[in-house]
Amino acid sequence: MGCRLTQLLLGCILTTSLASAGGVSPYIPMKLDPGIERQIERLMVIADMPQLIKPFRATDVLEALERACRNPSTICQDVDNYLARYKSDLGITQASAAVSSANKDKKFLPNQRGITTGSNYQASANGFWQPSDYLLVNMGAIAYDGNILPTAYVSFGFDFAQVDIGWREYWYSPFQDSAMLISTNAEASPSIAVSNNRPLPFLDLRYEFFLTKLEKTSGILFQGTRSPGRPLVAGMHLGFEPVQGLSIGLNRVFQFGGDGRSNDPSDIFRAFFDPSGADNADNNLSRDNEVGNQIASVTTRFNFPGRFPFSIYMEYAGEDTSRSSRFRLGNTALSLGLFIPRLTENIDFTYEVSDWQNAWYVNSIYTNGYTNEGSVIGHWAGNERTFGDAVGAQIHILKLNWNIRDGHLVQTTYRTIKNEDYSSSNYVRSHEFQVRYSFGFRQFVTGIDLYAGRTTLDDNFLQAGAFLQW
Repeated sequence: MGCRLTQLLLGCILTTSLASAGGVSPYIPMKLDPGIERQIERLMVIADMPQLIKPFRATDVLEALERACRNPSTICQDVDNYLARYKSDLGITQASAAVSSANKDKKFLPNQRGITTGSNYQASANGFWQPSDYLLVNMGAIAYDGNILPTAYVSFGFDFAQVDIGWREYWYSPFQDSAMLISTNAEASPSIAVSNNRPLPFLDLRYEFFLTKLEKTSGILFQGTRSPGRPLVAGMHLGFEPVQGLSIGLNRVFQFGGDGRSNDPSDIFRAFFDPSGADNADNNLSRDNEVGNQIASVTTRFNFPGRFPFSIYMEYAGEDTSRSSRFRLGNTALSLGLFIPRLTENIDFTYEVSDWQNAWYVNSIYTNGYTNEGSVIGHWAGNERTFGDAVGAQIHILKLNWNIRDGHLVQTTYRTIKNEDYSSSNYVRSHEFQVRYSFGFRQFVTGIDLYAGRTTLDDNFLQAGAFLQW
């Protein structure tokens, strides 16, 4: 009886989707245009659309405009003007150039794809060609100091099953400044993903599955030796909205393979559903038979619209399982956030805090841990410690953005990290400040950026730069 009910439910969902199938949706580029990303974050709360993952889909942003913009506002006008770039079959959606100088070259820039303060210039551009509703070619790249990071991918399918193949980026968290599982903190590798850009009728269900092959890394353990190879990472997101304004998400990422280690689908399937029995070495499971390295999280977001809208959100994650249980997370991390999109008409405020236990982003199979090209794939603070140190940490982030007058925006961010004191490294509390002043003229935005502070290893750093965006 249960199976028949399940089949009927799935059949109903599929029939409904097929009966009114739409096309694919473009994505809004992440961490390339802080000004428009700020306005979209504000709009989503005001429209009471609690988002759990990024990049934002253009279809969701368009729906938010329809919900929240019956009365004109600066937020609505800015976002509507930006979405106009997507309303033709061919176009450029983003372009920028920046130059900078710093006194340190080894400090990672948070959420910037492994780029450090040593980079003297950056340039990026993104565009698209959409020959039909069901096919979209996304073109783009980020260039810095002789390196080029592709951001190109092809999307095809329908609104209930969109397939993306190429260098697409992922962010599995409702937080603005961090994501424990996967973010833009490391460069993207080629991947394939399938997801829905329109919620399914059952609980407004959203899903996403992806598989990516990381860049070559050294020190993968197999049969007693460590050799170079290219691990894979599989990811899953399931999100639903049981009541208006409240979203709940279940997320999983799984690092496996490389240097002769198993890529067998049956082993991956077994480890995915039995992580304690198939993915944790013990007396019954050898290190060679351990499938890989898994991380999971539960996320929630609750929007409170109205005259004084705000959003609260949470991420509870585990780097491993605990007490041989399939469902109990071990080495946990807890993050809490508050976002007030209209502290005043021109000011918004964000506070986010994360606290994690030991063993995050390190692994006995993979010497370089959960990294790609040397940068942690998840939370940016994972880079702010001696490489390979499994120390726990607590991180606080404050953001205050102020539109001081028409077209003139000041964006400020303060971050602090306190690594635990049981490590052999002599850490200090870090403090870092980022101030970005921008103003618009014609169709462009230009300004200056200052990034300064003290690292957890007690090194002072300072970077200053100027930028031009379209």
